[in-house]
Amino acid sequence: MGYGINGALNVGLDPYGYDASSLNRTRQYTGSYKNIFSVNEPIRISAHWNYLKENVEPSALNYDTATQDGDIVNVIFDVYQISDTSVGTFPDDWTLVGSIRKSRDIRNISQKDRSYGGDGVLTPQGHTFTVDISEMLRDLLSYSLVPHGKGTYTNTFFGGLNGGAEQQGNLMSPVWSDSYIVTKNGSYRKIKIRIRSEIVDNNGIIREATDAGSFKDSNSVFSIINSAPDYDGYFPASRHGNATAFIHLGWGTSTSYWRSFMTRCTNGMWASTNYNEQGRGKDVRMDEAAEFVQWVQGTVNNYSIWNDPTGAGETAYNANNTSDLCDDVYMRIDAYDSSGALLRTAKLYDWNQNLIPKTTINSVTDVWPRSHYRMCAQNVSPVYINANCIHMDSAVKDIWENGGETYTRHLIDVDGASSDKSALFLNDEVAYYSARIVGITTTQGNGQGISRTYSEYRWFNIDRDRFLNTNGANEGSRYAGIYYTELRDDQLTLPYPVRCKGFRWNTIKNQTDYFRIHWLNKCGGIDSYTIKGHKSISYNSEKDIIQRKEPNRLDWRIGRSSTANPYPTGTTVQSPSGSYQSDYMGDTMNHKGGLEILNVNATRSGKVTTLPLAQDKADWLREILTSPNVWTENLTQQTGSNNPLYNLVNYRSVSNYDKYGINTDGRTPNNMEYVPLIITSSSMDTYDESKGLVTMTFEYTHSHAVVTQRN
Repeated sequence: MGYGINGALNVGLDPYGYDASSLNRTRQYTGSYKNIFSVNEPIRISAHWNYLKENVEPSALNYDTATQDGDIVNVIFDVYQISDTSVGTFPDDWTLVGSIRKSRDIRNISQKDRSYGGDGVLTPQGHTFTVDISEMLRDLLSYSLVPHGKGTYTNTFFGGLNGGAEQQGNLMSPVWSDSYIVTKNGSYRKIKIRIRSEIVDNNGIIREATDAGSFKDSNSVFSIINSAPDYDGYFPASRHGNATAFIHLGWGTSTSYWRSFMTRCTNGMWASTNYNEQGRGKDVRMDEAAEFVQWVQGTVNNYSIWNDPTGAGETAYNANNTSDLCDDVYMRIDAYDSSGALLRTAKLYDWNQNLIPKTTINSVTDVWPRSHYRMCAQNVSPVYINANCIHMDSAVKDIWENGGETYTRHLIDVDGASSDKSALFLNDEVAYYSARIVGITTTQGNGQGISRTYSEYRWFNIDRDRFLNTNGANEGSRYAGIYYTELRDDQLTLPYPVRCKGFRWNTIKNQTDYFRIHWLNKCGGIDSYTIKGHKSISYNSEKDIIQRKEPNRLDWRIGRSSTANPYPTGTTVQSPSGSYQSDYMGDTMNHKGGLEILNVNATRSGKVTTLPLAQDKADWLREILTSPNVWTENLTQQTGSNNPLYNLVNYRSVSNYDKYGINTDGRTPNNMEYVPLIITSSSMDTYDESKGLVTMTFEYTHSHAVVTQRN
């Protein structure tokens, strides 16, 4: 028989109190019973033991030797984490983060007069044990970058380019098959708590209670993200740490249910109204291949039907319903001309590759399960859209690697369009575009399905200022400095399939790229911005000096003719034409100093200034200064008409130029990379006070050290 407890132990305050009677719902603001939290705000959990009043201490005298039940002295909070809750059992398949042993909270004292029960007269029943677990959770999260040119994470549980300590990689195996070097997704984690109790026995010894009722689990699993609430900001998701705004559920966006992407950029809108005309769109350039939206996908179904399926004759909130199920979910991209007219629509499917796979539900085949709750990311950059977006008429509703027809190839192969830039989704006609998540039901609308928007709209203006070099051979496959393999009219007949999508050419000599910056934002996602103002780069170095013995510099030498060279060492031939053994000068060591440099510590720094910004955009960009992770981007290969790489890409394919150092395993589909920066200072200057325009200047240092030699 194990030890037990007197009375009953219950979960008092639960991070995810979804029950209607939960203290998270009845004590606090609406939405506090959310199942997603910022790891950078307090996450409190408490246990309540109802046996003793608050003014009564636990005692060994209350121990029952027959039942081995005693008073609770301490409560132990075991905090567990996992990335994938779709498999395994709790707690066996979870990882223990740590445990907190907590004695009871300080008792409550009412400030009423004693005649009304105050000043300690009125005593609550039970002991409460409360802890804040956010501190031990913060180091679980960092960031997850999706590589340039990719649509989403390869694996949502491991993410992309994750932060944290570098993993050991000494196995003799290719990196793509080495499961020991990957790190968990730095954007989110699933958390669950087990509450255990310790009692005092009749001998005054502390014992762990293990009988039924002596330990409890938190109500449910909840998620944490690496956001940072801004209580002084105007952004609603910043208020009260309302991270639940980033969960997208199966209903349309409204002011009642905020379904935001994880960014404070001002280009988000609630409805389909073309707000881009109000200047709310975010500027993106045609050569940018890394522009991501990030969010938590909660449910994948039509939640309005799930709530009220009267038209289908079903019962609300019934798992046996089918009319709310969806067989198609995607990121919808709408392209507009400068007058605001809708030109064309396409789909992006990458993000849903990491959802729980489609299945059969109540005899309805090939539908998405309702509940997912996992981190998602989608590339919505112009380069990625042009190279990968799927045509609305594609028979296969999936990414192009799985058989979906890209917009460009459908236009060329099916509609017979020209194999040039006019076949691209975002071409010269397009002034801006929007992105949103859409789901299609299976049986509603006379069996045709109903389209529902799951998220807010995000609007993007195409900035065509100073295009990268587009001239050169095979110009038909190039647009705005980007080589698009989808534009090759011979790409389906090549002996080696073209793998590269959106390959970037370098600029011509008299052009300079703008400064592109990425950062971990306040919402826990990755934001990007192109700074087009003045920029400068400098190198700074510090030297460690040592003092050595001074050489003898008094033995002067004068030049001698070659016929008077000394004899070589070891020769027996007396020849005036012998050569010097070396150029050693004996004591005439004028090339050596007494003070010498031991080593050089060098850094590469820079300064960039934005063009005049509206105040709301400047408030958003201020995040760059406080972000712990900032990157710029770098072109990894120099290209040009005189470079053999140029000819390989243009006239053959990109499948067989490994000897030029280009990775073709799919993790890096183009030739751009992230380079980490440290922002050292920032300033904001008013440009036009009457219009509220400001400029921002950022000074930075490259995190990659400048490699130097040691003396």
